Amino acid sequence: MGIFDKFKKEKMPTKKEISNSIDKFNQLWNKSTKEIWNIDDTNSFIIAMTGKINEKCNYGDNISVLTPKEKIVYIVDKFQSEVNNGGFIQFLYSNGDLVDSLLSSLIAIGAKHIVEIYKNVLENIPHELPNNEEERNALLNELITDNITKVFDSCDQKFYKCSDDLEELLYQFIQNNKSSFI
Repeated sequence: MGIFDKFKKEKMPTKKEISNSIDKFNQLWNKSTKEIWNIDDTNSFIIAMTGKINEKCNYGDNISVLTPKEKIVYIVDKFQSEVNNGGFIQFLYSNGDLVDSLLSSLIAIGAKHIVEIYKNVLENIPHELPNNEEERNALLNELITDNITKVFDSCDQKFYKCSDDLEELLYQFIQNNKSSFI
């Protein structure tokens, strides 16, 4: 099946549906902390809470202001967003400065299966990637060969099929550590 065949079988969202989704997302990101704690829907709660966490740390520019538990959620959320958007390679290029912190963050929330997948990724890169994005990307350009790309592609597929529900794990982690958030 070609890449565009998938779209022929699925209903593409209308402009109105896309606009409504963006509006809902923006509304969630603009909720007060008190309002967030009253959200019952797991997905909406995670979107709103990660929005507040991102705002608190200036969208990653100052993660040192986060509590240790908020930092865990920030890291896992960044990881999940990047891998869902472009795989492990995208995570490494975009947020490779979080490589060392990710493993302990995944362990903290109980993502056992994803931890095993991520360990496979770590076996193929140095554990200390430069924080500087240009330096990190130059190093990754040297390190990532066709064979490593195949390993990462395999890890991507395992991640997409993984039974760990990161959204639910993040939700439970936050609920179990309420006093550490915002």
